[in-house]
Amino acid sequence: MKRYHKFIIALLITIVIISLLLIKGCGGEDAQKTTTRTESRNIPVASVASPQQHAFNGSLQLTGTAKPNQSVKLFAMTSGYLKQLRADIGSFVKEGQVLAVLENPDLYREKERIQAELKEKSALYFRLKNNREQTMVGADIKAKKALYDRLQSIYEKTPQLTSIADVEKAEADYKRASAQATDELDINASAYQATNARLKNINMQISYLWVKAPFGGVITNRFADKGALIQNGLNNNSSMPLFELQDLQPIRVQVDIPETDAVLINKNTTAQITFPELPNSSYSATVSRVAYSVDETKTMKVEIDLPNKDLKIRPGMYAKIDIQRSGHKEALSVPNEAVGNIKGQSFIYVVQNGKAKKVDVKTGIRDEKFTELLNAPVKDTDTIIVQGKELISDGAAVQTKLISNQ
Repeated sequence: MKRYHKFIIALLITIVIISLLLIKGCGGEDAQKTTTRTESRNIPVASVASPQQHAFNGSLQLTGTAKPNQSVKLFAMTSGYLKQLRADIGSFVKEGQVLAVLENPDLYREKERIQAELKEKSALYFRLKNNREQTMVGADIKAKKALYDRLQSIYEKTPQLTSIADVEKAEADYKRASAQATDELDINASAYQATNARLKNINMQISYLWVKAPFGGVITNRFADKGALIQNGLNNNSSMPLFELQDLQPIRVQVDIPETDAVLINKNTTAQITFPELPNSSYSATVSRVAYSVDETKTMKVEIDLPNKDLKIRPGMYAKIDIQRSGHKEALSVPNEAVGNIKGQSFIYVVQNGKAKKVDVKTGIRDEKFTELLNAPVKDTDTIIVQGKELISDGAAVQTKLISNQ
């Protein structure tokens, strides 16, 4: 009987041990499955796609500013006091029209002095030139020439009556007198010409007392009043301008094209321009001028001429420009959402073996959906993260979900 009880106890102990082992095994497997599921839930899910070839056509929306066709501040080209004002702010003027008159008595006094000097030098010069033989110098030359001719004739006919030395001396005296006369004539001619040039210069200075418009337009500013002392703007950096003149027909609309789009804009590229201050006006035009150079702001200046006969468009107005651009064919591109930027450096995430790899890229042109990649180390067969990159870091594990329609 005792042996039977021991057997029962041993059997129960065995059953308990086996039950505990089974319970532990099942519990461990469930725990492992739970851990796996938890880890899977912690891996972010990102929407992915592949780079593709894309043609960047369409328009580019930019802002610009209306500028005058020509604009200049008018300075006086000689000094004087402002005697008359013949134009004011808002005056429409024609090319060559007198805008102001200066007065400078010193110029007129200098002109009179030069005229008197020129009269004297002119008389002397033309007397020497036209009546040379009637002057003392002319008479001396004539006498020396006659002596030389007579000695030369005697020597040729009867050499015994004169020597060659006498002939040569007479010839030298004649040539020296002729040269001196020529020099005197040249000196007087130079003096006459110099004085005449001074007279022309003073007349030109006097003509500058009438300040004229270099082109037709409208006076947009006046800087001096009647009676003001005006300094010569040619050689005085502190001189004051008289007027500001602007040509408003046509108007130039200036717009700065971003560097990424600069190669897509050329002369005769079409554009549509509107002005918020002119809500019922819209202008169709083509690009008139292209700078073909990117400045320090990484933009290229472009100008569009607009007709402005009614003068509705005023310089300084803000303009909205919808400018067409010709695209790159077969440009490797990614969706705009795929491109990140940190401190000016653009990047994308490429998925490789279930992990995200951060790749720095240089971007080109961009439209409403795609961004061009320039010399990027990616291929159209790579998988890139489009959505969800905010939850991704370089080297992190990632789950992917393919975007069917980009």
